[in-house]
Amino acid sequence: MKGLDEVIPLMVEGDIWEIFVPAHLGYSSYHSSSHDGLDHSDVTIYKIWLVEIMGKKKEAIDRCDITSLVGCKGDTKAYIETSLIRYKTVDRMKLQINKLEKKLHRGPATTEMKHDLHNKIHILNELINHRENGDSLPNFESDEL
Repeated sequence: MKGLDEVIPLMVEGDIWEIFVPAHLGYSSYHSSSHDGLDHSDVTIYKIWLVEIMGKKKEAIDRCDITSLVGCKGDTKAYIETSLIRYKTVDRMKLQINKLEKKLHRGPATTEMKHDLHNKIHILNELINHRENGDSLPNFESDEL
């Protein structure tokens, strides 16, 4: 089903999501002639608990504390560090979010690229929220940027 095919690759182990799949991305795309008792013109709602992923896994960015970097790993930690150096103000972070959202709407080539763009937007939004609340964030200095 198209709607679930788009969402499930964005999930990580342990996630519990409630997913609302519009008719055009759900059962209506199957044009089922069977009498399954479903109205194929309605939104379908799923509650999915992703217990285990077999194969390649993505990092769960929501388990990363941006203020202390506890639980932050790999690409997520590197992007937080780079963002704090490169986009020092809330306005610059918002401009970057706009650029990333435009890329997302143009349609990334792969599901992995879509996941990466969502993660970057999430991180920048979290950094903005912490900045606007006056929370302390890690301080990184760079002579290169």
